[in-house]
Amino acid sequence: MKFNCSTSLLSDACSAASRVIAVRSPLPAVQGILIRTEGDSDLAVTGYDLEIGLATSCKADIIEPGAIIVPRVICDILKWMSNGLVSIESGPDNKIVVSGGNSRYDLMGIDASSYPDVPFITSDSPVTVNQKVLRDMIRQTVFAVSTDESQKVHRGVKFTVADNCLTMAALDGYRLAVRRENIEYTGEALSFVVPGKTLNEVSKLLTEDDKTVRLELSGKQIVFDTGDYTVVSRLLDGNFINYEATVPGESSTQVKVSTGELLDGLGGMMFMYNEKSKSPLKCSIGGGEIRMFISTATGSTNVKLNADTEGSDLEIAFNTRYLFESVRAAETEQIKLYLNGSYSPCVIKPVDGDSFLYMVLPVRLNNI
Repeated sequence: MKFNCSTSLLSDACSAASRVIAVRSPLPAVQGILIRTEGDSDLAVTGYDLEIGLATSCKADIIEPGAIIVPRVICDILKWMSNGLVSIESGPDNKIVVSGGNSRYDLMGIDASSYPDVPFITSDSPVTVNQKVLRDMIRQTVFAVSTDESQKVHRGVKFTVADNCLTMAALDGYRLAVRRENIEYTGEALSFVVPGKTLNEVSKLLTEDDKTVRLELSGKQIVFDTGDYTVVSRLLDGNFINYEATVPGESSTQVKVSTGELLDGLGGMMFMYNEKSKSPLKCSIGGGEIRMFISTATGSTNVKLNADTEGSDLEIAFNTRYLFESVRAAETEQIKLYLNGSYSPCVIKPVDGDSFLYMVLPVRLNNI
């Protein structure tokens, strides 16, 4: 194989593919990046760790067609090469010569025939979503994915597609994040769980413009196709909790508050929050105010916010980070909090509509 290519284009393609290749594996091939010529002017670049795969392409001057698995170090080489053209050549002994500008690198590759098949499947009824919308929905739910290895199905985000609505939900036993968005979809109802790791990678590839991304399912695999990148991933098996049944149906206290003001107050308290000690955030609600207080080994701080409060006065405590991340994800000018006593979850919703729902369990304190 031999080709010439823009250094920056190949660098971008290899960097994207490298994010999903295996760091350690009994199969050496998946620790590298597969580069394969396609036709007279295209390079296909693929990374795959047997769980998630990413493929993209770039234009090149193909002198001799072929394929080779290159080591991860190719990303660093291309990054530090001067802009311009890079020439890559490999022979039957799998030795690779990378040259460009005043530099030449001799690397050892792996025969492309040892690369596993990547299941880039297609579907008769793909789900099409605006890229910016999906990126926002991922960001507003994936933070609540569980890290518990014993509950693998909750290490992902549940997708439900029905009645022209896409719903995404994540939970970790302490909080729940739900996002809904109307989409155009005429196929049968779908329900599946995508690993959080996959969604974090997909979100890096989505853009701010009006382009769309296609979601295609087949068996236990899902493909996200942005046009420029294709990501394939295994779906998670297991019984995802019926999260709707966990949301309290009534509340004795309701609070309408400026999202920005509450976020600013919580953000300041995060400076005091310590992940190891998990000092609780104490809240007093009533009389048109929210009063928040936290005390740690670093120091203490308190914040008082104006709010529209209805119902019973209340004292309650939370994990500061859990509440902060939930409020940060609620990107509206105002939010409404629904509470039902000191030991019941706090439910966060928009003032109008049902585009999101966040729920945070309280921290039990002896004096509450």
